[in-house]
Amino acid sequence: MSEFSVASLMVNQDKTVSPDTEWDQVLAIFKKTDSLTTWINPSDYDVFEDKWDRGTPFDWTVRFSTSLLTRYYHLSIHPAAGTVLVTPLICFQDYQEQLLTDYKIPGIRKTLSSFLHDFNNHLTVLLPNMEAALMFSTPEAKNHKYLSASMKGMDNLNAYANLVSTLCRAPRAMVRFFPISGLVLEVTKEAETRYPGLKISVVLEDDFQIAFYQEFFKDLLHIFLKNAWENQPEDQVILSFSAFTQPHSHCLPEYDLTRGNYLKLVISQTAPGPDAETRTRMFDPFFTTRSKGKDEGIGLTLARNMMDCANGTLKYIPSSDAGHFQLFFQRAVT
Repeated sequence: MSEFSVASLMVNQDKTVSPDTEWDQVLAIFKKTDSLTTWINPSDYDVFEDKWDRGTPFDWTVRFSTSLLTRYYHLSIHPAAGTVLVTPLICFQDYQEQLLTDYKIPGIRKTLSSFLHDFNNHLTVLLPNMEAALMFSTPEAKNHKYLSASMKGMDNLNAYANLVSTLCRAPRAMVRFFPISGLVLEVTKEAETRYPGLKISVVLEDDFQIAFYQEFFKDLLHIFLKNAWENQPEDQVILSFSAFTQPHSHCLPEYDLTRGNYLKLVISQTAPGPDAETRTRMFDPFFTTRSKGKDEGIGLTLARNMMDCANGTLKYIPSSDAGHFQLFFQRAVT
């Protein structure tokens, strides 16, 4: 079945579709049968049954996966007429992006975690020696200020490496529900000093509770604000929070989300967004478009790691003018 072909199938009351050469090949690839029940996520089957029993037309989106490939298909189902129209949703470029997310990013995370472990081992050797050197130095000594600066730098490196290492491993025990309005207010106040000239607007109509790393939530927002300020210091950034509910797994419009309640955060700015080449690498560790030494190029990598490990999603939505980042957090319903 080609990427853009459509399968028009007959389906009986037992929810079994008629044979179709191309579609049967797709089912074989993903080890599915001709029964609709094998296409539906088990957690959503009650919703599917309810829609089916009504007998009126409805739309559904399914995700078929193997260890190497994930594809999404949109189903236009007419139970009374006994028809189902199957339309592929993902083009080849999207397949590649899916593979990057599923395989490249976890591989980078694992490699980075191993690197930071060895890096910390070297620091644990250097730090005691530096402390000893400071003990035998006096404030009047010529080398004292250099030793003090080096010691402070090593402490910062140690703290930063521990932070990155923690995020790479990201134990789920750290994820918990907490309200965000107070933290968002703190970030906007801190931004006045950290990012002079950057105009920040917040749209937050309720004190939503999300499942995330509470101690890292402010850091997450600062990553995007810092990125915007360094690209365009006089820019305007809008943080727009809104409730979002996914009725069943992998349905439109956000078919990469499972069923549940989410908080949607859209981070937009007036400055032009990154070009196509930059967008393909913007989440890669240590990639930066700025001068060496001025930026570590790991902010967006950390942001994606945090969102991924908290069962959220992060993506950049390009547009003809500026584009925006879109984040989904799991939301508590109160």
